[in-house]
Amino acid sequence: MKNKITNLVIFLLIAAAVFQTGELWLGNTYSHNFFYSLFTSARRNSGTTEDIYEIIEPEKTVVGYGNKKFNMLYSNSENNSIINLSEQIIKDALINGKYSSLAELNWSEYIEGKAVILEYPFVVSAKEYIKGYAVTNDEFTQNVKNLNYIVVVPSGGNGETTSCYFIDETTSEVSVLTVNSSEQSAALYNAIQTMQYSDNESIEYISTVQSGLNIFGSIYVPQWNDGAYEYNLLEKTNSFEKDGATDVSVIETNANNFLGNYIAASEINDVNGIYTISSDDLVVKYYENGVLEYYNYDVDGSSAEQTLAEAYTISSEFIKKDTGITNDLYLSGAETRSDGLVFYYDYSVDNIPIVISEKTAEETGMSHAVEVVVSNKNVKRYKRITYKYSLNDEYTDEMNIDIISAWDNAIMNYTGNDTITSINDMYIGYYDDNSDKLGIYWFTELNNKLIVGDTYK
Repeated sequence: MKNKITNLVIFLLIAAAVFQTGELWLGNTYSHNFFYSLFTSARRNSGTTEDIYEIIEPEKTVVGYGNKKFNMLYSNSENNSIINLSEQIIKDALINGKYSSLAELNWSEYIEGKAVILEYPFVVSAKEYIKGYAVTNDEFTQNVKNLNYIVVVPSGGNGETTSCYFIDETTSEVSVLTVNSSEQSAALYNAIQTMQYSDNESIEYISTVQSGLNIFGSIYVPQWNDGAYEYNLLEKTNSFEKDGATDVSVIETNANNFLGNYIAASEINDVNGIYTISSDDLVVKYYENGVLEYYNYDVDGSSAEQTLAEAYTISSEFIKKDTGITNDLYLSGAETRSDGLVFYYDYSVDNIPIVISEKTAEETGMSHAVEVVVSNKNVKRYKRITYKYSLNDEYTDEMNIDIISAWDNAIMNYTGNDTITSINDMYIGYYDDNSDKLGIYWFTELNNKLIVGDTYK
C-alpha cells in the first residue's frame, strides 16, 4: 500500500513538472498547454452543456453612425472592437435582458441612431447561435426560431436602454431583448463615434430603406461624392511560387500545419504537377493551379450526429491551423452535402470582398477562397486558394457609376425568364478574373443569378 501511495505521489510530481515546463516553453499560454487542450477536448466531446463553441460570425457587419451614413466591415480582424463589443452586449442581453416580440419588421426604426447590424450568410437556428455564448435562455429559444440579422442599438448615456433585435427577414419575425445601459454599451457607442470621426477616406454606405429605394429591400450600398472615387488595384501573387516555379519548401511548411508527424520536403511526391504528402490517413496536396487540399480518410468511418454550432467551431478552429492565410477571411456561406456540412469562406482586402470569377472557379475548381467539409465531428476535407492579394500603391483606378446606373445595367444584362420584383443584394467587390491585377466591379444578385457590372464609364 505504501509503495502504491509513493508511486502516485511520484506520478503527480512528474505531471506537475511537465505542466510547469509547458508553461515556461509556451509563455504561460494555457490555451496551448497539453492538459488544458486535453480537458477542453474532453468537454467538447462529452455532449454536455459545458461544451465550448465559437460564436457564429456574420458575413457583413454594418456600422451605422446615426446620420444616415454607414460603414461596412467584412472581417473580424479589422476594427474588431465593434464586433466584440456587440457580442458582449448580446451576451448581456441573453442573460439579463427583457424579452418581447414585435408586431412587424421596421428597419427604419432600428437603424435611426447609432447601431451595429450583423448580417449572416444563411438563416441560423437561434438555439444553435446562442451556444457560442455558453448561456441558456429558455424564453428566448422557445420564442425565437431562426435569425439572419441581429441589430445592436447601444445606449449613449446612463439610464438609457440598450436593444438587441433578432430578425428573421425571410419570415419578417422580430424579437427584441432590452437591457439597462452597461459599460459595454457605452464603449460600443463611443467606438462607433470614434470610427465615424476617423473615417474620412473610406467609401460611405447608405441604407436603401432610408433612401426610399424599396425594390432593394434592406441592404447597404456604397456612394461617393464628386462623381468619382479613386482606389488602389489589388495585386495577385501565389506564395507557393518562387521565380516562376513551385516552391516545395512552402508546401512542406504548410502541410506540416495539418500533419501530426513532421514531413520533410524530400517526402513530397510530384506527379504531373500535383504535389502529395501523406501521413497515416491524412493527405495534403498542392495543385499548380493554386489550390491547397487536405483530406482525412479516417473520417469516412462511422456516422456521428453534429450540430451547426459544433461543426462551425470545428471548421473555425481548423482554419486557425493554416498559417499560410495572410488575407482577411469572412464566412460567406454554408450548405449540407452528401459528404458533410460545408462552410465557405472568402477573402477581403480593406473591407472590400474578393469575388471569384467563373473563369477562376473553372481553373481552380473552387467558387470560394476556402471550403471546409465537416463530417463525423472532424474536418474531412479542406481546400484553399493559395493566392495572396495586396493593395498596389502604384496602380489606381476610379469608380463613377453610381447605384442607380449600376442597377439599370444589371437589368439590361439579366438573362433570366422570371419577373424581377426585388434585388437580393447589390455590392462592390474586387473581381478575381484570373488576371494579376484586380479592379472593383458592381455585383447584383437577381433571382439567384450574379450579374457583374462595371464601376467606371
